[in-house]
Amino acid sequence: MKRMPRDPLHDKLVNERLISMAYGQIGMIQASGGFFVYFVIMAENGFWPSRLLGIRREWDSKAINDLADSYGQEWTYSQRKRLEYTCHTAFFASIVIVQWTDLMICKTRRNSIFQQGMWNHHLTFGLFFETTLAIFLSYCPGLDKGLRMMPMRFTWWLPGLPFSFLIFVYDEVRKFLLRRLPPGSWLEKETIISCSYSIIPLPPVSLPLLYIRIYTYILKYVYAFLSFLFTCVLHTSCSLN
Repeated sequence: MKRMPRDPLHDKLVNERLISMAYGQIGMIQASGGFFVYFVIMAENGFWPSRLLGIRREWDSKAINDLADSYGQEWTYSQRKRLEYTCHTAFFASIVIVQWTDLMICKTRRNSIFQQGMWNHHLTFGLFFETTLAIFLSYCPGLDKGLRMMPMRFTWWLPGLPFSFLIFVYDEVRKFLLRRLPPGSWLEKETIISCSYSIIPLPPVSLPLLYIRIYTYILKYVYAFLSFLFTCVLHTSCSLN
């Protein structure tokens, strides 16, 4: 209640700066990581990017069971679809990996992550939870039918790491320049999401209360996970029937 109301004329929820950062800069790096691992898996299985251009009609045709890749190896319809779903799973895993860094760089506007630290236990728990959930979705039996999530090789988790590191370096350099440039610089105007809210220091939290909050969050995520799992199993059983 002590916060000043948001100015609807200037402090918009979605503005040009947010779109530029989310889609024009960070989002482009994340999308590049997803497409990179997609083409890596396709190339490892014989389909070079040049072979994939214009192949959709033959790829999705159930009548074609001898589609040749870049090396002349023939693929049936079921084999092609399994490879396609594996690429989709790898794309999802790559997005999860780049979101690690995306979550960390959103902690501060100017300070380096090395100055701020990683003392937000809820955020750290979220990082481990999303990674565990991605692993579960990739390797849980039955989800290949319900969600078309295929198990992957361990090496297919790695192509997204350079893009995650690139996001980290890019944002650290941006914040370094923001700290060195005078207030009101072009970089500040174009990359910092302005907000008129006043910052209110939070009271210190006792250790038992912190454990109770963490336990509550765990129960909430476990409940959501079990509900999601029940939905997947139900969808899988309906697909098999």
